[in-house]
Amino acid sequence: RSLWEAVRAVERIAAEKKIGGVYGMLIELFDVDEKFFTAVETAAANQLFHVVVDTDETAARMLKELQQANAGRVTFMPLNRLRPQDGPQYPDSEDVIPMVKKLKFEERFKPAFRQIFRKHLIVRDLDVGSRFSKSHDLDCVTLEGDSVNRKGALSGGYTDLRRSRLRAQLDRLRLREALAASEAELAAVVGEGETLDAEVTRVL
Repeated sequence: RSLWEAVRAVERIAAEKKIGGVYGMLIELFDVDEKFFTAVETAAANQLFHVVVDTDETAARMLKELQQANAGRVTFMPLNRLRPQDGPQYPDSEDVIPMVKKLKFEERFKPAFRQIFRKHLIVRDLDVGSRFSKSHDLDCVTLEGDSVNRKGALSGGYTDLRRSRLRAQLDRLRLREALAASEAELAAVVGEGETLDAEVTRVL
């Protein structure tokens, strides 16, 4: 089963069995400027699809439900167990931006985002990244998605922006909002029609 199917199963099971404390995938819980999409996706990769929950008890129950439903595998992030370390000390340079500072999320989800993003820098280019990855023990990534990690490995190349996960999530939200607006408009039209029918019936 695909990861996407497994995550959708988590949502379905939580709704059907009324299991609280399942907040959703990490990718659903934050906003970021579109110009940072590629850098954020490079840094987080499939961790974007980790499911954030309130406690390890909720995670354990959901894992059991997934096993019983044969619904695939999911990684859960229980907020009560996440203890990201303090720091790190970020470089004082106009050529870098701590990635976590560019993400907008609710305060209660801060442990999850610090766990994944606190050791990542957005850098002007790989030369800058190579310097600070070594001096500050940080993973560095450019806006184009080229990266150098703390161990010195460099990766990069062509990135197909049409396959952006964050862009797909943004499009999904926009479609959901458009659908909600259409349903509200339809309800209003139906309501007006019912009122008109009632007035005609009264007159007749």
